[in-house]
Amino acid sequence: MTNEPVARAASGLGPTVRAETREMPAVPGLFQKTWIRLALLFSSAFLVHLPALQGQLIWDDNYLIGENPFFRSPIFSLEVFRHHLFLDSSSPHYRPVQNLSYMFDYLVWNGNLYGYHLSNILWHAAAGALIFFLLRKLMAPWMATAKFGPQAAGTAAWLVALIWVLHPVHSAAVDYISGRADSLAFVFCCGAWLTYLRVSEDKRGSIGRFGRATGYIAAAALFLLGLCSREIAIVWGVIFVIHLLFFGKKMPLRHRGFALVVCAFVLAAYGFLHSSTGAREQHASAAGWGMAARTGLVLRALGDYAGLTLWPGNLHMERTLLVERMFRTDGNLRDQFAFSGMTILGLLAGTFLVAGAFLRGRGQPLRAFGAIWFTVGFLPMSNLVDLNATSAEHWLYLPLVGLLLAGLGWLLQLPRPALRFAAAGAFLFAAALGVRSTLRSSDWLNAQVFYERTVAAGGWSPRVALNLAVIYGDQGRLEEARGLLERTLASWADYPQAQSYLSVILRRQGKVTQANRLLSSAAAPSPAQKEYPRSWVAALQLARTDLDQHQHEEALRVLAVGRSAEPKIWPLAKMQAEILQQEDRSEAALQIVQEFANRSWWQYPAYVALGKLKAQRGDGPGALEALRHACRLDIRETEALNLIVRIEMRANNLPAALLAQERALSRQPDEPSQYLLYSELLVQMGRPDQAQAARETAARLKRG
Repeated sequence: MTNEPVARAASGLGPTVRAETREMPAVPGLFQKTWIRLALLFSSAFLVHLPALQGQLIWDDNYLIGENPFFRSPIFSLEVFRHHLFLDSSSPHYRPVQNLSYMFDYLVWNGNLYGYHLSNILWHAAAGALIFFLLRKLMAPWMATAKFGPQAAGTAAWLVALIWVLHPVHSAAVDYISGRADSLAFVFCCGAWLTYLRVSEDKRGSIGRFGRATGYIAAAALFLLGLCSREIAIVWGVIFVIHLLFFGKKMPLRHRGFALVVCAFVLAAYGFLHSSTGAREQHASAAGWGMAARTGLVLRALGDYAGLTLWPGNLHMERTLLVERMFRTDGNLRDQFAFSGMTILGLLAGTFLVAGAFLRGRGQPLRAFGAIWFTVGFLPMSNLVDLNATSAEHWLYLPLVGLLLAGLGWLLQLPRPALRFAAAGAFLFAAALGVRSTLRSSDWLNAQVFYERTVAAGGWSPRVALNLAVIYGDQGRLEEARGLLERTLASWADYPQAQSYLSVILRRQGKVTQANRLLSSAAAPSPAQKEYPRSWVAALQLARTDLDQHQHEEALRVLAVGRSAEPKIWPLAKMQAEILQQEDRSEAALQIVQEFANRSWWQYPAYVALGKLKAQRGDGPGALEALRHACRLDIRETEALNLIVRIEMRANNLPAALLAQERALSRQPDEPSQYLLYSELLVQMGRPDQAQAARETAARLKRG
């Protein structure tokens, strides 16, 4: 049966209220201006995330902003739609728009990480601005039905947007460069909804048929971009459909049907694009969980997120609801209370949402819609299905809006005098969240700070320990690194990367036999190599060890086995070719590099290596062809251009060499070595004065 109060609210009738108009607490006229509110949202987002602007590469940043080939040239603008986000893992993430955003950053900022972090903040602030506009539109009829004044929807929407922007649970989506997929999906999907509302509400036909068609196409395109930013965008589609069918203004059935057909078409287009990447074998992280266990995890997840919303004190990556000591029969009282307390909090949060949706009153439509928004956003990450974790703070990025709407619905039940105190309390809450966000933002300054604070906050995991061990090893803190790695292997005994790096530490401590045995185990083919990312590192390390012992054939064998399992990994192919070159088997080395380049035409270092090999064999035209292809793959790198200059100079093709060197200078105008090569070329061209000026520029750049 249809819930009568919810149905009345959805139809615009709403519950019975007193006739007089109720106003939200008075707001100074200046702060009612939209541009002031937007300025406050953007400045607040910038200020609380200011510490992270100086942040370095952390965790997945090392691949996505480091090794990732697909953001270094506009030539990949379409190619990114044919690949998963991570090339060298089994991760199913399909987020081509995330790569497109990095492509823009690379074009503007080059390697300046400050710019990448600034982009993250701007995307997040833009998401806050758009949710302000969207909520202002969605809440206007509900606020009017509840007899609130015309400014109430704008004030309430802005307050929700402010709290949402400042909330520290978004840290991993804003302070972490690799986390921007949440903001991207939010911006595009929210923009799609707003575009649809603008077109559908054009009753007077002021935009015309062409404008209407263009608007609908734009909304569909934005929704598709959202889906290609992060998988959570599907939830946006579900929320939109629910609002369209049950909460929105009445509109002709054919209009609703058209919107549903367009949504289905966009989802089909997304499915087609996603399928072009090919399937990846997935490894269930929770195989064997029964319904009772999953129900318990759902409640604990709900309790965890409710607690983080109200009191975001203990924030860290690698969050988990599966703490072994909680399930021990001999666990202490504190452990059992933590287990039971989180479950009880989840039950209370669920009761809060359900009761609010059905309780009559002025705020019922908001509470009902907020509960639906949160529930739809929460279910995919509630542990009903297997994910790569049981809990993550940034998973609240979208569902948090629903919780805030539900909370606002409860506040609207208060009498007018109490609303003033509630609004003041909300501003104080927002300020406190901003302070906490600033502190949390400082956790992302560099990898060591991040991993040490994660462990200190209770976020220890084998992956965190491995990364921290690598840092300690580089600092010469071998015993600390070894302890972390041994603890890691106690949890994940077949973790190839941990085995590989522990062998490095043991070798540096003089325990060569033990190190060799561990490394051989890590590099041996096993199911674990498919389950863990970057397992090929063990084969690479073992090959280096064999090479140090002058066992070239054994190193080649190890690399061949490693490449059979990971044919797309360039470091394996590169080492294999280098060993063959050392043994004067240049033809075999060329064949390996050529085959790799043919399969992975996007790999800049492979084409540079191919150009070098062909040049060494006297194949000038072939070398130039490979190097020119490399130049198109990276708009900032100059190694290929410099090699072209050398080849053209040797061939006395000086105009072509000059053109290539001028391109290199435009890419690296502050690099002294570029001016020295330029000077050498100018001397060969008989331009001594210009050559001298180039040398003086190089000297000035060296002096700083």
